[in-house]
Amino acid sequence: FEARGLVGYDIPLTGTSRVTPYIGFGYRWLYDDSGGHVSSTGAYGYDRESNYYYTPLGIETYSDLGNGWSWGMTAEFDYFWEGRQYSYLSDVSPVYYGDADNKQDDGYGLRGSVRLQKKGDTVSFVFEPFVRYWEIDKSEYDYVLYGGVPNSAVYEPKNETIEIGALFMVLF
Repeated sequence: FEARGLVGYDIPLTGTSRVTPYIGFGYRWLYDDSGGHVSSTGAYGYDRESNYYYTPLGIETYSDLGNGWSWGMTAEFDYFWEGRQYSYLSDVSPVYYGDADNKQDDGYGLRGSVRLQKKGDTVSFVFEPFVRYWEIDKSEYDYVLYGGVPNSAVYEPKNETIEIGALFMVLF
């Protein structure tokens, strides 16, 4: 799940082109539902929740090509404010393991896309390939209970995420 609020301002470049710088606030939530599963190597899984708070800073272009066709690009930097990782280790054994809450302070995201649109009288079609990238540094430590006693210091390791895809839209 991801929610974003953006504000921007259109700056005309020509009669058919514009550029729009924007800024906003974003929240990204991921949930890994591995609790109760056992891997092929015999490792027990647990549920894991990721929460990111960030500020998107970007620029979007638009150019009218005529005959109902247009295209544009988006480039964005995501300033990472904070993240929290909740690892529900108690899924493995609620009697022995406590859950971990790891705070993350450093990282960033990048986004880019190219958009091609064909406007019709009643329906428009859009094709937009995109790439999204996150690099988040190692988290702070949290001390996990084992059998009710603080036992282990755990952390979320540095990680990178790359999403590559395409949007196909029908607008009416």
